[in-house]
Amino acid sequence: MDQTYDAIVVGGRCAGASTAMLLARAGMRVLVVEAARSDTDALSTHAVMEGGVLQLHRWGLLGAVSAAAPAIIAKEFAYGGEVDTVNVRLGAKVSAFYAPRRQFLDWLLLDAARSAGAEVWNPARVTGVVTRQGRVCGVEVLRRGKRTRALAPLTVGADGRNSTVAKAVGAPIRRHGKNSGSIMYGYFPGLSTDRYHWAFRPGAAAGVVPTGGGLACVWVGAAGTLVRPSKNAFYQLLDQAAPHIAHRIGSPVGPLRGYPGQPTWLRASAGPGWALVGDAGCFKDPLTPCGITDAFRDAELLARAVINARGDRDPLRSYEETHHRLSEPLFAIADRIAGYRWSLAELRGLQQTINAMRPDVETL
Repeated sequence: MDQTYDAIVVGGRCAGASTAMLLARAGMRVLVVEAARSDTDALSTHAVMEGGVLQLHRWGLLGAVSAAAPAIIAKEFAYGGEVDTVNVRLGAKVSAFYAPRRQFLDWLLLDAARSAGAEVWNPARVTGVVTRQGRVCGVEVLRRGKRTRALAPLTVGADGRNSTVAKAVGAPIRRHGKNSGSIMYGYFPGLSTDRYHWAFRPGAAAGVVPTGGGLACVWVGAAGTLVRPSKNAFYQLLDQAAPHIAHRIGSPVGPLRGYPGQPTWLRASAGPGWALVGDAGCFKDPLTPCGITDAFRDAELLARAVINARGDRDPLRSYEETHHRLSEPLFAIADRIAGYRWSLAELRGLQQTINAMRPDVETL
């Protein structure tokens, strides 16, 4: 028999788990469908920026995050030999950024969704959506070797840049970028634990993001497509982009990982009976480390629109309009940065613009 809910969230990582938690806390009956184990890692910039930290505080989860990752008190941007430092100023209650490992952060949020009453199917894979008279009303799921259906008036695609939900509903791409860059990254001990550090030189970039377990995520990036990560390529590119970092690190803890690159795009984020949050709705190159923060933003904007809906306005249309308004300004900047064809002076101005446009959801 079909099982019925108020909302179905496809994807249980930070975007989906946050959405499910907020809807469930409002008293809605929520199902989360997640294909991967919740304790696995994920490709991520790790960094949680201003708005995301304030949201974790409001949600009552910042204490757990601060126990699992070091406090970040500043952001550093090195443009060749010049360094811009931005000190953290969030307020009396929140005074630092954090960059937890994704296996911890995703698990924390999914556990909070469960505690709020959400039902979680994991592992389970959505194979398609159910529609009636042109409106999405649920999903088809492969779970424990059996096919079943779950029905709800709202289906949320929070299943990443290759979203099954977005493809199934035919969510149109509003804007498509032209540029992409590849990334290699690994985890290294013995580096600074109190600041984010990004370094840029013509055609190359690198960064250090302190995370849990006494490790920092060290990444390097360049234009073009990465075939497979290798230590030689990693250290050569790191020495090109940030020699001051290359001379301080040893061997990584665990393997190096790679991201081959994918152009930035912005999709329609809602339609009849469906909505998209996080990378499913808007994907940006990792050089603009806004993914987690924007996922939290989308989760709260959608939950707020649904929970506070009034009869005279479609909450999904309201969410779509707000999502597009907030995502559009960053789109052109993200696409330009991803091409690696900037001068350091131009990049400096683009980064300053990004730093100035990170509102907290509460202020919107």
